[in-house]
Amino acid sequence: MRRRLDRLFDTYRRTGDPRALAEVFDGCTGDLYRLAHHRRRRSWAIGSSIPTWAPSC
Repeated sequence: MRRRLDRLFDTYRRTGDPRALAEVFDGCTGDLYRLAHHRRRRSWAIGSSIPTWAPSC
């Protein structure tokens, strides 16, 4: 899986194809979710992980 994501990201870098980048993000969702969940559980760390320039939603 990792090699496939690397190839897709390389394709995006070379061609600018947004579909390749979307597939990279889709392939990373599980890891990103686990990271966010871990950071959320450590509530003291949340404040330091959100940049002050980040727009509020």
